[in-house]
Amino acid sequence: MTVPAKAVELYLDTRRLVEEQIRSYTEPYSAKLLPDLLPQERHVFTLVLDLNEKVIHYAWTDLSKLNRDLAKVLYLSGHALESCLQPENCLPIKAWQQQDKDDTFLVDFIPLHEFVARTSPADIRPVLASYQGCDIPTEFIRRSKEHQRRIQEQKQRGRLWRH
Repeated sequence: MTVPAKAVELYLDTRRLVEEQIRSYTEPYSAKLLPDLLPQERHVFTLVLDLNEKVIHYAWTDLSKLNRDLAKVLYLSGHALESCLQPENCLPIKAWQQQDKDDTFLVDFIPLHEFVARTSPADIRPVLASYQGCDIPTEFIRRSKEHQRRIQEQKQRGRLWRH
């Protein structure tokens, strides 16, 4: 059986293109951070990159890129007001320091987040604006206690009028 030369050339060209495509998927797309270690050598030290200079989620500072309704977005960060393009959605917190072992700042925000999750306000921005310039966890607890006190007063007044 003889195969025409044109068919062989077409087959070889197609195979070369397919092999190049496969090679492009299997080869690394960037340079290695560390060279391959030789098996007979023993390395005591390893190169470690310091990531403190990198901004990992820089795109999150533009909250419109999240593809969400900004009325429902709450951005909590230690540098929220300085770095965010939508400051009305920001909830600034004290930046965490590694030396501060007794830091409970994020835990203090849990009641506020639970309240927001339960009530699901139509727009979070007026809620955040009402806390501007305050210590937010302390102010939230104060407002919650005041609200509970008013509810108790209304219940007491309602009981008096029923008798």
